[in-house]
Amino acid sequence: MAAGIYPLTPLSIFASRSFMPDMASLSLSIVPLYLLARWLERAPDATLFVAACLTTSLAILVKPPAVVIGVPMLVMVWGKYGACGIFRRELAAFAVLSLIGPLAWYTHAYSISVAYVPYHFFGAGGIEIKEVEWYLRLLRRVVRLGLSARGRPRTRLTIVEPSSTVRTSTTPSRSLAATR
Repeated sequence: MAAGIYPLTPLSIFASRSFMPDMASLSLSIVPLYLLARWLERAPDATLFVAACLTTSLAILVKPPAVVIGVPMLVMVWGKYGACGIFRRELAAFAVLSLIGPLAWYTHAYSISVAYVPYHFFGAGGIEIKEVEWYLRLLRRVVRLGLSARGRPRTRLTIVEPSSTVRTSTTPSRSLAATR
């Protein structure tokens, strides 16, 4: 029954088969805030400055919307130096060093996306809702392959020996012979 319901939920299939960078992005967004706070306490410390720039750059590389961490960073600088602190050279250098890597990477990724198949930037197509007939064809295929005699030997082998069936062969008879 679950095999029949699962194909009808395309969002769960899409989400379960893709890398979700939320935790990495969140972690890499918190670290630069901490490092910038420490750098504001000990302003001439170049190590903290470079570390904050690198972690900010990594956070934006992992997930571009992480660029919003610039807002709390501006608030931190405003709290330390006032309104004039936003125009300090160190802050401009921080912005340039933090944004140059992601800007270069995403520019390169875009140029590749327009030059090679499938000719679109990742995520540009979005999630597409198909017509009912498409889901019915998918359901028939799952039932035919997953519940028929043709599909059952693969299912049994996967349940009995999952690691050996994946590594040895794609046909059930060869993979069964290889595990003995």
